[in-house]
Amino acid sequence: MNWDKYNVLLEKLNTLHSHLEKYEEVSDAEKDLMMSYLRSMHNELADGRDEIELEAKSHANGNNGKTEIVHEAPQVVEEEVIDEVIEEIVELDPALLELFADKEMVELSDKLKMLPITDLTKAVSINEKAFTIKELFGGDSDLYMKTMHNLNIMGSYDEAKEFLITGVAAQNDWAKKGRVKKAINFIQLVQRRYK
Repeated sequence: MNWDKYNVLLEKLNTLHSHLEKYEEVSDAEKDLMMSYLRSMHNELADGRDEIELEAKSHANGNNGKTEIVHEAPQVVEEEVIDEVIEEIVELDPALLELFADKEMVELSDKLKMLPITDLTKAVSINEKAFTIKELFGGDSDLYMKTMHNLNIMGSYDEAKEFLITGVAAQNDWAKKGRVKKAINFIQLVQRRYK
């Protein structure tokens, strides 16, 4: 078992949990993120094991009250299967997927715009924040703050991309005409977080 990976996942899960405790409602995207951490932790724990002790049953018929441990093979769900299920459940708009497509940068100015950042909330100016909340988050500043926090604690751009596509980007129709430019700028900012 890879304890380093497990500890990172546990830290992410605890951070997300402590953040979500502050809010009355938890979005489906946040629930999905928490479930993905739990699945990854489960897979780390189950790695290399043939059996998992599931429950103890007490039998009074001749066992003198002794407890018998029942062993069953674990049911490990592969991440690929989970991704396929998510794709079947969520019908994604091709225009939305196009926003998140990787684009090759050849210009020096484009490459300079992609310098790494460590905190998304500090990389956005006050004016930019107001426009982003209005255009991409339906005017919901709480949703914006929760999303930015979640994006800051995620481990990879792929994870962040899935979180946005299945969550706020689909809900607020980022591919709608008039929002595309703002969405592309926001996505580039998110990419910079994981460089």
